[in-house]
Amino acid sequence: MPSPVSPMDLHMTDLATLSQHARHIPEALQAHSQQLIQRFIETLSPLQLSVFEHPQIALTALKVCICSEFVRDSWLRHPDLIQSLVNSGDLFSASRRDQYPEHFTINSFSDEAELAKALRLFRRREMVRIAWRDLAGWADLNETLSDLSALAELCIQTALNFNYQKACQRWGTPTLADGRPFNIVVLGMGKLGAWELNYSSDIDLIFAYAEQGELNGKQEISYGEFFTHICRSD
Repeated sequence: MPSPVSPMDLHMTDLATLSQHARHIPEALQAHSQQLIQRFIETLSPLQLSVFEHPQIALTALKVCICSEFVRDSWLRHPDLIQSLVNSGDLFSASRRDQYPEHFTINSFSDEAELAKALRLFRRREMVRIAWRDLAGWADLNETLSDLSALAELCIQTALNFNYQKACQRWGTPTLADGRPFNIVVLGMGKLGAWELNYSSDIDLIFAYAEQGELNGKQEISYGEFFTHICRSD
């Protein structure tokens, strides 16, 4: 009858297995690598650790997490994050940003707090994906800048659409002189406008609307006040 395996034995097996992936790390970072491996073992379940069985993850995980505190801490705080990116194939996709416009349906959010939470979770997931591909050497500069710019545009557009819809329900819908409904135009300036957004870029926006007018619902409000409310919403 086989002898039972103790938790300590399992721990040592995981440590020995993961330590094999540190062989390609420079000598000066070996101590850091071992500390990181220890944190993975203490934080991740055996199922979550199984992501290291993927050859591309095994070759890049320690390097990426040593280089990026954001990726490392995001993984440790949200242990299923990397497994999700691997299982979906998103981590290995160079065209993930093409799917962004289809990701959010604004009617699925009941209020701003729910929308804000969904955007934060989505942003964290995608920022980890973008940073991982960048640091692993899987993405060139153009892909990284384009992904960051597309992510910013999606978050801005989703928030704008939601706030516009809620404002229309409250005050009515602004229309042009010919009766057509219209929304505000958001212009991305600087690096966002050039689609060269990097990790630390500020986002500068200009808001513009086509015509002056007033909405005469329960509360009279000018188009300027209407769109100012949208732009200032959290």
